[in-house]
Amino acid sequence: MKHTYQDHITQSRRLCLLRLLSENNGKLNESVIDTALSAYGFCQSRDELRDDFRFLIDNGCATDEWVSDIMVLSITRRGHEVVQGLIEVPGIQKPSIIGRK
Repeated sequence: MKHTYQDHITQSRRLCLLRLLSENNGKLNESVIDTALSAYGFCQSRDELRDDFRFLIDNGCATDEWVSDIMVLSITRRGHEVVQGLIEVPGIQKPSIIGRK
């Protein structure tokens, strides 16, 4: 199956989202995630962001909890394994290996 440019952006954004969680004690709220992803050059709507959250939750890479109307996302062991490149999940970009030639 051939991926579109938008597919590539979405998969890259999902990996970045998991990295953000991994690097920040495993838990962030959607507003912080939205701001951080924008700082990394992604431009997503709140609906797209929540679609990514749902994708990660449905694939066992994250869990969610609600505080008022704000979603707080937490990374799972499976999500950490994706970030480390130990497993692949279709729909999430595989991380590049540092030092790889």
